[in-house]
Amino acid sequence: MCLRLTTSHVPIIAKEDILCYKVLRENSECNISSFYYTHFWRLGVVDENYQPLQLDGYTGVIYGGVYHSYQNKDDAIEFWYAHNGDAGVYECLIPKGSRIFYGIDDLAKSCFGSNKLKVVKKIF
Repeated sequence: MCLRLTTSHVPIIAKEDILCYKVLRENSECNISSFYYTHFWRLGVVDENYQPLQLDGYTGVIYGGVYHSYQNKDDAIEFWYAHNGDAGVYECLIPKGSRIFYGIDDLAKSCFGSNKLKVVKKIF
C-alpha cells in the first residue's frame, strides 16, 4: 500500500501517542504479519522501521520506509472487508517522538506513515 501525502514532505514529530489501526494477516502458527510485506509483529512491542524512506518528491507518494496505519477504525474495517479471510483489525499506537506523515491510501482513506508502531490488541 502506498501513502499519498496530504501534508508536507517533512515528517512531523508526534507530541503524544497517537491511536491508529492496522489490518494484519493471521496464520495458523498464530503469527501476525503486514498485509503487503513479510514483517512479523508482536503484541505490545514497539517496532522501528530502519528502511530508508522511499519518497517520490514529485508525486508526494511514499513507497516504503514507514509503517502504514489507518487514522480511522471504520476505514481499517472497510479494508478488512475487502480482504476478508486471513486478516484482523488491530488497535495500534504511534509512540510519542515518532516521525509521522499524514496521507491517504489508494482508496482515499486517511492514513499515517510512521517510523515506529506498536500493535496493542486485536479489535476485529
